[in-house]
Amino acid sequence: MEDTQPKLRDQLAKAEKWLKGVVLDHDPTGWPWGEALIYFLSREFPERDFKRGIKEVRQRWKELEIAWETGEKHFLEFPRRRAESPDDRDVYDEGTPAREDIAEQSPRPWWREGWLGIDATMMRLAEWVGGIDGAERRWRLLNGYVSRNPTELCSQAVWRALYAFSLDRSDAAAERMADALKVMVWTFYDQESSEVEPWKIWQGPRDVLSKRLLYDEEELVESVQVASALVFHGYRSNAAGLGREFLRKAERFLAARQQPGGAWQAPDPYLLKPKDSVLATAMAIHALWAAKPNGWERAVKEGANWLWTQQQAAGHWGEDPIESTFLTVLVLDAIILASGGKRVSFKMTVLPQAKGTEVTPLEDKEPVQNGRHHRRLETAEEKFRAKVLLTLEYNRRLPRKDRKTRREICKIFGISLSGRHHKNNLKAFETWQRSKTGKQYFLNYKNSADGKLFISKLNSEGLPASK
Repeated sequence: MEDTQPKLRDQLAKAEKWLKGVVLDHDPTGWPWGEALIYFLSREFPERDFKRGIKEVRQRWKELEIAWETGEKHFLEFPRRRAESPDDRDVYDEGTPAREDIAEQSPRPWWREGWLGIDATMMRLAEWVGGIDGAERRWRLLNGYVSRNPTELCSQAVWRALYAFSLDRSDAAAERMADALKVMVWTFYDQESSEVEPWKIWQGPRDVLSKRLLYDEEELVESVQVASALVFHGYRSNAAGLGREFLRKAERFLAARQQPGGAWQAPDPYLLKPKDSVLATAMAIHALWAAKPNGWERAVKEGANWLWTQQQAAGHWGEDPIESTFLTVLVLDAIILASGGKRVSFKMTVLPQAKGTEVTPLEDKEPVQNGRHHRRLETAEEKFRAKVLLTLEYNRRLPRKDRKTRREICKIFGISLSGRHHKNNLKAFETWQRSKTGKQYFLNYKNSADGKLFISKLNSEGLPASK
């Protein structure tokens, strides 16, 4: 590592020894070791030391191509099913599905639950290893899939930020996944209020035993990870067209949130109380390095010094629930950037589209996806359906003695229980919720300010009175 202080060389050697062990003793059924291999290839270590890992990557890619072709063939030959009603046509079309929808049904064998940076890792592997064919179509289809399902892929804003940040750390990902990056960044803007900064997010604690997210106790919290992802995006690819004034505001937020010891904090996933975070600090260093505001050199050096104090005895960095290999490489890159070095696991370039155009509010944007405009503004009917369905969810969580029947819920909102000729009926609402567009809108509304306010009102006042 360039410009590393002599006293830290032992710690660096320990980290590289741990990463080398990950490459040599990798689990052939997973991909975390790919990050470790990228680290050594980017630092120009002799390829002969990692010949087995490089061979394994190319072999696995051939297997993935076979799995991809098999999955595509199976999906295209799937029996056609007629839509049962107009509300179902988003799920069951009457004809052969469009090729851009194949990515959703075909296998993603590398996907690993809880490791949202893995798509970017796969692209960076293809960049650094080389000799990998057939990847272009995969990324093109994956770009379309993520563009259509951003909140379904990552329901929590923190993980959407990490996903976008990971894509921006790869030139290939930032170019080939530009639509996905654009839509992912737009999800941080509150559709109901332009006064709430995108880095202020709704987040709930997790149950200690089940690790289940407790949505009923969500609070509005400040997220260094989201602000860092937005700033880094603005100076790397800026597919979302973030303006300079907005970026400066995010930079000032990051500068103000650095702790005296050099760390940046993130809400504890179980208590929501802020605590020093390795991931938040590494991401903030990347963001400030990219933006280079006044005083950034001192800030990132203090952050890097704090990161060294968090190294585990084995040589790696760990923080629940982030994958340790991914986090270790990210931390070592952050330390390199803070020291003025250049050998990192991504190419330190600014892509042509990062021009700093003015931010357009999310409501006014109409991103083109798969040749058609994607409508973002909800109708009054969709909002009404979402409120009915949220009330049903709330009712199901009540003690059995306090619950209302489905017929009583329908009476509250003035709708029918079912009926072929009645447009506003509960059965049609639930069918809409299962459709692709309905599911997407329901999740967006549930996480919006208006949806949060409606849920809060239910929790405080209970079910509304019948009409």
